[in-house]
Amino acid sequence: MASKNFGFIGYEAILVAIERLPPLNSLTLIIGINRCGPRGADLLKKVLFKHDKLNTLNLDYTENYIGDAGASFIGEGLTSQKKLEFLSLNLNFNGITDRGALDVVKSLHSLKH
Repeated sequence: MASKNFGFIGYEAILVAIERLPPLNSLTLIIGINRCGPRGADLLKKVLFKHDKLNTLNLDYTENYIGDAGASFIGEGLTSQKKLEFLSLNLNFNGITDRGALDVVKSLHSLKH
């Protein structure tokens, strides 16, 4: 799924639809420039918990203004991924400080290889 500039309502509709799908092995979300904020990152966390057996996750979350709180939500969601073999994660231009980045890095340590 790739798109931009559909705002929070469109973003939420997409994630709700993904959450309702049967378990996935692979997920690619290119959701840049949507201003979904930390609330949107929390929705993503719920999707990651629902689809906790992903082998591949490609997530481009560029310019969504998630800040440290959103980075923490994404990190929490990543901890649910026990079968993940490939991760591509882009969180550029989200106002994330060292604190938020550290939360994401810590979550990566929980991934088993």
